[in-house]
Amino acid sequence: MLATATIPISQDKPRHGGLDIIRLVLACMVVLAHSSFFLIVSPEAHFYFLNGVARIIVPFFFVMSGYFLEAQTRDGIWPWARRVLSFYLIWSLLYLPIMLIFEDFSLLRFGFYAIFGYAHLWFLPALLGGGLIFHLLRKLGNRRLVGLAVLLVAAGVALQYYENMTYDMAHLAFRRVHEAESRNFLFMGFPYVAIGVVIRRTRFAEGKIQARDWGLLGLGIAALAGEVGFNSVFMPAEGIYEVVFSAVLVAPMLFRFARVLPLRLRGRTVRDLSSAIYFSHLLLLVPLRAGFDLSFGELAALTLALDFALAPLLLMLNRRIPLF
Repeated sequence: MLATATIPISQDKPRHGGLDIIRLVLACMVVLAHSSFFLIVSPEAHFYFLNGVARIIVPFFFVMSGYFLEAQTRDGIWPWARRVLSFYLIWSLLYLPIMLIFEDFSLLRFGFYAIFGYAHLWFLPALLGGGLIFHLLRKLGNRRLVGLAVLLVAAGVALQYYENMTYDMAHLAFRRVHEAESRNFLFMGFPYVAIGVVIRRTRFAEGKIQARDWGLLGLGIAALAGEVGFNSVFMPAEGIYEVVFSAVLVAPMLFRFARVLPLRLRGRTVRDLSSAIYFSHLLLLVPLRAGFDLSFGELAALTLALDFALAPLLLMLNRRIPLF
């Protein structure tokens, strides 16, 4: 997530406070999604949140990373790539005990996680691959970049629908392999990074919010509700819904609104706090879920509380080891 700061950032430089606050809110929403919090309401509420609202979060993070990408790679792509790779390797090592203790270990499974990432860590190799592809295609015009991005997202969604309609989704041997077929650098990383770059190039996220912006956001939310409603009625409940097509509109519009929020923050504390919560939460959630008989609400609340308690330590470690 949050490899938007892949070059050193001054602690005193004013930041876009709206982006940092929204990023923190979204990181907490990831915890709610992974803890199945909305099952305390109903299975339907859980489905709509997990496979609808929560599917906007990672596209938003990719858009935000793309927005800052060209500024971060003025001296070349490789310093940026090495830094993202270092984040990924460090967090993969931190999660190695979780993989060994709470997963059925095999060399095949370990190799899969090494390439595609364990659970939420998939964001980092997808960001790395997406950024490298964009670098190769950076001279394409903005319209071609957006057109290609939309086509690739549509292809990922189509692949999901094909598998949901033809596979026995309730009895997949290794579900995460199928998730990775659409949730990767090609169908998510590059498309949303490219959209973020185009937003920066065209200054789409600048200026006062206009009626057009409200209209586009409303259209995107309506499309998301329709898409998730269709999936809940006509697709299997156990299906894979990692990519939602309506995110190509909702994520950029959410970024547009967050970018112009009249908030200015100094330093990167809020930004780093959101990164700490996002990257570390499964270090806490997985053992809590396996070792204690907690309700979904208790699991979410305890994970968030422990995340916020652990965050200061991670922020201190980040001064010595590049965690985010």
